[in-house]
Amino acid sequence: MVILQAARRLALRDGVANVTLGQIAEEVGLAKSNVLRYFETREEIYLQLTAQGWRDWASGLQQRLIERPRKRAMPAARLDLAAALVETLVGVPLFCPLLAEISGHLEHNVSAGVVRTFKLEVMSLIAQLAQLLAKALPPTNPAQAAEIISATVLIAGAAWPIAHPPPQLATLYASDPQMVVFCFDYEAELRRLVLALIIGFASRA
Repeated sequence: MVILQAARRLALRDGVANVTLGQIAEEVGLAKSNVLRYFETREEIYLQLTAQGWRDWASGLQQRLIERPRKRAMPAARLDLAAALVETLVGVPLFCPLLAEISGHLEHNVSAGVVRTFKLEVMSLIAQLAQLLAKALPPTNPAQAAEIISATVLIAGAAWPIAHPPPQLATLYASDPQMVVFCFDYEAELRRLVLALIIGFASRA
């Protein structure tokens, strides 16, 4: 739908939090009232884009898990799985910034029915991915694999705004040695943390 495409373009350019319903309407040449015929609010538009991000990630990750090398030594196999989870996640445009906005903003100002539909789809995708991940990471079971996937998404959303600070904070972090802890490579840090998750859950299994 052109409204979703316009909202995506604006968010990629200006940041999710900075895009208004009025800007989206202007981008597609509609009045706000006409946009509201299709979506309850601006938040629903971005919640739908988040759902699309989940579908795109699930598709990419399924392909990676199916194609991954078999019978690799355990350390290498775990590194491969961490890379698969993170690379396919960050490879979906706008998905990580949207994950950072879900609980604080995108699930607000929308009806319970909209949120329920979104969460049911996410739960279904996690269950599908967990089956594949469990097979790739024995003796981890699907429930534990689902926790790895859920935790990966939570970390990705929480780390995004820290790794992508506003200009004044970026300047502070770069100039103050005490702030160096906040200067990190987003994808590399995700890999490190997701690998720790995989090792922890596999050991518990």
